[in-house]
This record gives sequence, C-alpha cells and structure tokens, in this order.
Amino acid sequence: MHQFFDELKTDTENLYLVVHHRRSPDQQCPDHSYSNSWLDNDRLEAIITNTKIAEFCQDAQQKGERVFVHRCGWAGVPSIICCSAVVDRSE
Repeated sequence: MHQFFDELKTDTENLYLVVHHRRSPDQQCPDHSYSNSWLDNDRLEAIITNTKIAEFCQDAQQKGERVFVHRCGWAGVPSIICCSAVVDRSE
C-alpha cells in the first residue's frame, strides 16, 4: 500500500483530482482545454484546470493539505489513486 494512504483524513474532506493517463488520447487531444505535465506514469508535475478546481487547490494550499490524484485507467492499465501532492503555486 502506498504511504500517502496514511495521510488520508477521516474527519474532513480531501480534494481528489481526476486525470487521464498520460498516454491516453484524451490527455493528448489538441483541442483539450486542460492538459497535464507528468513526471512519469504515476506522478504529476503540473496541471492546467478551470477556475473552480484552481480555487479548491488554492484552498488546500492555504490549509497545508495534500491533494490526491486519481488517474483514470487506459489500455489495460487500471485506474488508481496514483499520488498525492502539495500545491506549490496557482496562477
């Protein structure tokens, strides 16, 4: 089991971002408004998202909370909560 599961809180809500697998055609679609930058198959470097999700991320940042990433399955690769992250900045 991944160590970040130990960080799940039971008394508050956690923010989960749902993203496409980095090799999914949905991730790489040229007209897709929101794309992600991946370090590898399991770790995000950065995302581009809409204003509402950015506000949720900013709130987590201000509270010092981790954001959990649910990566959708693709081509036989199962969906998984693949990582958690601390919001570095929001623009």
